[in-house]
Amino acid sequence: MFKIIVRCYISGWRNTFNYRGYATRKEFWVFILVNLIFLNFYSALTGMLTLTGSGIVDVLLFLSMGFSLQLLFISILIIPVMSLGVRRMHDIGRSGWWFSSLLLSNIFIIPHSLVLWSAVLQIIFHGILHSLYRFGQVSY
Repeated sequence: MFKIIVRCYISGWRNTFNYRGYATRKEFWVFILVNLIFLNFYSALTGMLTLTGSGIVDVLLFLSMGFSLQLLFISILIIPVMSLGVRRMHDIGRSGWWFSSLLLSNIFIIPHSLVLWSAVLQIIFHGILHSLYRFGQVSY
């Protein structure tokens, strides 16, 4: 079982620029799930490593260290997931554009949600910092 998982995962990376042919259901889902496990493990690890007990510093350190590398990892994964999805669509008898249109629409939706998320974070952090410095400079 473990050999099959490793073989399917490596096959996803080897066929990164191959948009012809087929991808089985197992190959597609193993690649997606293993990358999700890696991403969640990295997120939990960076979350634990940045816990220093000083509140706002934890959040800012996590956002600067963990979140930027997660975005890099997700950006790298776009091309292999795209080719794997196109090959999966070929396997079920559809055109690869079905998957491409879904992924391209997410490429336009995700930046808008990141802009909205950063605005929400700025509002939250502004309130937290304002309450921290309301009585003067905080000394450690």
